[in-house]
Amino acid sequence: MASRLLHPVAASDRLSPEQAVSAATEAYIYGYPLVILDMTRRQLTNVATAGSTRAPMGQFRRVRSYLAVDDHSVPAPNADTLYTDAWLDVSKEPMVLTIPDMDDRYFMLPMLSGWTDVFQAPGTRTSGQRMQN
Repeated sequence: MASRLLHPVAASDRLSPEQAVSAATEAYIYGYPLVILDMTRRQLTNVATAGSTRAPMGQFRRVRSYLAVDDHSVPAPNADTLYTDAWLDVSKEPMVLTIPDMDDRYFMLPMLSGWTDVFQAPGTRTSGQRMQN
C-alpha cells in the first residue's frame, strides 16, 4: 500500500513569487547562523584529545598564538586575540563553570547561543575579578 507524500495545493494556498522570496529570505536569515556555528563546532571538536587548535566537546581549547591569516576554522576571528574556548553540550544536564580569582588580569567569557547572541558575559567589567560560579 503506497502512501502519498505529496498533496495537491489549492490555488488559494499557493504563495505569490514575492511571498516565496520573503519566506525564503526569512528562513535563510534564521537558519544561516545555526549552520555556520555547527560547521565550526564540528571542525573544532572532531578530535580525540585537546591540542593547540582543537579540542573535543566539553574540553577547553587554548590557542596560545595568534591565528594565521589563512585560518578559516572560525568565521572572522580577531587577528590580535588569544582565545580559550569550549563547546559545551547542555542538552542533557546543566554545567557549572567556575572562574578562579583573576587577580588583576582582564578577562571576558562571553557565552553565545546558536544564533551567536551573547546571552551571558562574565568578566572584569560585568562580574568582577573574584572567584565565581
